[in-house]
Parts: sequence; structure tokens; C-alpha cells
Amino acid sequence: MINFLAFYRNIAHIHTDKELNRRFSKVKETISTLFKQNKLIVKTNTELQSYDFNKIGMDTFVYSKKDTKTLCLLRHIRNSIAHWNINFYKKEHKYFVIQDYNQSGGQTAYGIISIETFTVLLGLQ
Repeated sequence: MINFLAFYRNIAHIHTDKELNRRFSKVKETISTLFKQNKLIVKTNTELQSYDFNKIGMDTFVYSKKDTKTLCLLRHIRNSIAHWNINFYKKEHKYFVIQDYNQSGGQTAYGIISIETFTVLLGLQ
């Protein structure tokens, strides 16, 4: 996870996919391969407060977006790691629940991700 945090430090100031692709050409492609279009669900912070997270499937994220879908997904994952908001999903220990919150305590991201997918994300560079 330390490698991912170090990688994120290099992209934290990027705000467009064009710049991300120019500097880190494989990142968006890898994320597109890992998550099909309907597995990355963007909602407003207000919508997230009443969203039924029980509807979430495996390898799916629901999250708020400030910049691009890709960059915001990476930011939420970074925040989840930094704030220890990653837990095993149920008892099977094959998936993680990844969550992020804003400074007011409102949920800004919720995802269920397989250990394999998470490992690929941690290896992004």
C-alpha cells in the first residue's frame, strides 16, 4: 500500500485524464479493464447519503466525483488507505469494503473489491 500512496503523490495534482494519460499512460486503461462502465457509479454527496449500499455488486464502487471518474476513484482509494477505511467483506475474506468520508463524516465512497483487483490497483504506476 505504501507504493500506491507514493504513486498517488505523483498524480495528486493532476485534474484531467489527458494529463494523466500523458504522464501515466497505462493507469486509465488498467482501470477500464478492471471495472466495466456500470461498475463505477458516480453520485453526488447528497445522493450518497441515502444510497442503498446493499445494492453494490462485487468489484463495484459508488463515489462522488470532483475531477474525472478515474482520478476520483484513485483519490478515494488513497483516502481509504490513509484513513484505514478498508475492511474484509463479510466472513469470506475474498473481498474488501473500501470507504471514504468527507471532513463532516458524510460518506463519499463505498466499494466492494476483490483482493485480486485491489492488488492490481496497488501496483499502478
